[in-house]
Amino acid sequence: MDFTLPQHYEAFDLSQDFCLVLDREGSIHFANRALREAIAWPTSWDLPLSVVYYVEAPVREAWVAFLESEVKESSFCLPLSSATGEVVPVRWMLHPYGEGIIAIGHPDQNVLNEQALVNAYEHMAFLLDAAGKLVAFNEPASHNMALVSEQPLAEGALFVDYIPEKDRDYYRELVEAGLSGEKITLNHELTFHEKSRWLDITVGPIEDSQERVGRVLLVVQDITKRKQEEERFKELEVSFKSVFRQLAAGVLFYDLELRLLQANQGVTDILGYTPQEVEALGSFGFTYPEDEEMSRTMAEKLIHGELDRYSVEKRYVHKNGQVLWCMLTATLVYDVSGRPKNIISVIQDLSKQKRIEEDLRFKKNELDAFVYRASHDLKGPVQSLLGLHQVIEMEIEDAKSLEYFGHYHKNIQRLHDIIANLLELSRIKDIRANFRVVEVEKLVDDAKDALRHLPNFDQITFQQEFDLPPKIKSDPTLLGTIIQNLIENAIKYSKSYAPGDVHIRMRYQDDMLILQVQDSGIGIKQEVLPKIFNMFYRATEQATGSGLGLYLLKNAVDKLEGTIDIDTEYGEGTTFTIFLPTPNTD
Repeated sequence: MDFTLPQHYEAFDLSQDFCLVLDREGSIHFANRALREAIAWPTSWDLPLSVVYYVEAPVREAWVAFLESEVKESSFCLPLSSATGEVVPVRWMLHPYGEGIIAIGHPDQNVLNEQALVNAYEHMAFLLDAAGKLVAFNEPASHNMALVSEQPLAEGALFVDYIPEKDRDYYRELVEAGLSGEKITLNHELTFHEKSRWLDITVGPIEDSQERVGRVLLVVQDITKRKQEEERFKELEVSFKSVFRQLAAGVLFYDLELRLLQANQGVTDILGYTPQEVEALGSFGFTYPEDEEMSRTMAEKLIHGELDRYSVEKRYVHKNGQVLWCMLTATLVYDVSGRPKNIISVIQDLSKQKRIEEDLRFKKNELDAFVYRASHDLKGPVQSLLGLHQVIEMEIEDAKSLEYFGHYHKNIQRLHDIIANLLELSRIKDIRANFRVVEVEKLVDDAKDALRHLPNFDQITFQQEFDLPPKIKSDPTLLGTIIQNLIENAIKYSKSYAPGDVHIRMRYQDDMLILQVQDSGIGIKQEVLPKIFNMFYRATEQATGSGLGLYLLKNAVDKLEGTIDIDTEYGEGTTFTIFLPTPNTD
């Protein structure tokens, strides 16, 4: 009849106790890993296997007596025998189930297999007898000692023979201390072949069943790298303390509970408080009240690993009551093992910068207002002068006079264009993009109508291609400025000695309005490309405008968070492609 193992029996492999699953005839159907390692279970033993098959008396007799008795849940001692003949006393808890018995054993730790004892350690482990000879050692011990010793580790060899001669007496004393019952943990530096290694050593006595110490266990970990990191950390700490004291910026140290630990002289210089007053005010005592919640939130995000560092402008209250703007930069400080230890915050006084910014903002506003007023006041007289030229053309017939007035009119027209562009610049600089449905084709037609007065307009052949959804959203003012300045640029820089072509294309793709204006004009020299969007810049002598057209174009594109691509060849023409993010067209 087939034997059924208990449900989830594999979980017994995770236990440090011994576990056997037997049938009622005394055959083992499962032995967990702790038991197999402790008695050096040979790989040749296949299951099922009689529990008394491989052992000699009295172990066999004890188990036969148990198997022939009526099994009830109980606790008593029954020995196991290892493959090497060693008898291991084990106290068993027996649990009958269905077809068989689950036996949970707690072994006598003093008589466990000695190799299993050292194998249980991740780091180097050496088991020594009372004479200091090797009884057992694990693989890490064998591997690491092979790196520093020509003689491989061997059972029965004196442990101290593997230690550099000048340190042997020190290790003999450690072994003797262990044999006398002492438990010792220490760090020690050893030099192998002129190479220094730092070791973390634990020495512990191993007692037998009579409570006599007959073995000493040495567990050794190479901590050289950690020691080097500690030394480096100490050097950095010394350097940091020096910088901390001398740094002009304010430096604040907090623990991970956001308690203020220390502040440098820079904090006193910026905020006016003495070190004692800073300490008494605590972590946020000198933070402007409205900024405290934000400060706590950012610091907690740093502690919880949501941020690596952060920088933010915030306000502090000076001792004299003045509110100061500062730039705060905060980051975590880690200990030598890589765990977060502290928060360091650096504050820089922005008050002077803020005053300069405010002064510049005031002057800019004044200048913008002056430009607008001056342009607006000049617009009327210039319009009158342009009208006067029309009257002169109708009433004066003298060719020479008309030539002179033509030069006069050309400069007045240029002044008119400058004023118009300055007014347009004042208008678009202060507006925010207001997206709504626009009639793109009408904006193109309006731009062409507004540019008919340009000298080369009649020589241009316009071609238009539109591949757009029924509704396109954009800011009509800014989009109109972009379209008009692109077309105006194409007309002004056309070849005066030959007819020109201007190809206007628009399409909608990937939530982008793509506007392209291609001309067959004179093109742009590569060396001047970086400057063409500068205010009042004119790239060629042919330029008769204000030098504001492409500057206006760039401002409008930036307002719409778009980008500009230019493809040009001098003497052949230029293609401007504008990419404008566009809201959903539904």
